[in-house]
Amino acid sequence: MKSDFTSYFTKPDFTKAYGFDKDSNGIIYIENEKDSVFWQELLVKAGLSNYQIKYGSKNKSNDSRGKAGLKKFFESLNINALVGIDSDYDYITHAKVKEPCKCIARNKFILHTFSYSRESVIMNDVNINKSIGRIYFSECINFCFNSFLSELSNKIYADLVHLLTLHEMNTIDSGHINSSFSKLTVIYHDDGTYGVSYDDSFAKGIIDKNIIDNDRLRVHKTNYENLGLTNESAYRFIDGHKVESLIYEVVKSEQKRLIDREQKKIRDDNANNGNIIGERIKELHNHLRQNCSFFSILNSQPLDHDFVYQRILEKAKDIKNTSETQNPQSTCS
Repeated sequence: MKSDFTSYFTKPDFTKAYGFDKDSNGIIYIENEKDSVFWQELLVKAGLSNYQIKYGSKNKSNDSRGKAGLKKFFESLNINALVGIDSDYDYITHAKVKEPCKCIARNKFILHTFSYSRESVIMNDVNINKSIGRIYFSECINFCFNSFLSELSNKIYADLVHLLTLHEMNTIDSGHINSSFSKLTVIYHDDGTYGVSYDDSFAKGIIDKNIIDNDRLRVHKTNYENLGLTNESAYRFIDGHKVESLIYEVVKSEQKRLIDREQKKIRDDNANNGNIIGERIKELHNHLRQNCSFFSILNSQPLDHDFVYQRILEKAKDIKNTSETQNPQSTCS
């Protein structure tokens, strides 16, 4: 049950006055500062640009600053008080939540990532490939992540479906799922390609102790597919930071190969003018550092083409279409 103190921060009198802007529609509470650009750009696209961004708490403890600190607002959200959060596993297993106001899929004023996290939205295959292709000097990195992401998703898919089903049944918690995929690593093949190693011992230990009827498992699998989880998209429904680290390991490897090729080219092209070799190599490193930061490029890519982003945008537009006079308080529907 929400307290009077908590509900104060979602009341229109507070939320509309917070920004000291007469045109303000209210506040959107988000998890932390790093999420600001993502949510602000989405609100602009949805026609909700007049919302002030605020963080759930100024207390520096993780429990009150992040998603957990925002859950106290869920029951009193309204057109003037929104929340923007990472879905984690709450969207894909939302059927386990019986109270509509607390369900991120059913509370119309909770914007969420429709995948594990903000990173999961940004790291779609199109944008990853575009971003690594923009790391260049005299040549660019010519690498496609599709097979790597496909292998990653296919290796974890069956176990992920089983673990999510157990989570939805309240048999395991989210920490068990994260631990199951914590040992994913990059494989370096002799032919220069990359693969994924998946130590499934932790997951199998859980699954073997918690047998699920095949018919029930099929029902859950179908439900998850309808929510966007397939054997090709599974990487977007596990811990986004873990996936990010795998992708960046490949990026660093490809960047090192590029540097090696570029340095060889510089030496070959200037064999008769050794005085400028050091200067050119320094120029190479400065260029890559200043102009070719993978994550800076990735975070600047448009997201409109992505099906996950479109789901978030559609929900935001639904809020736009909800007038304050029609429904000032959350119906959680």
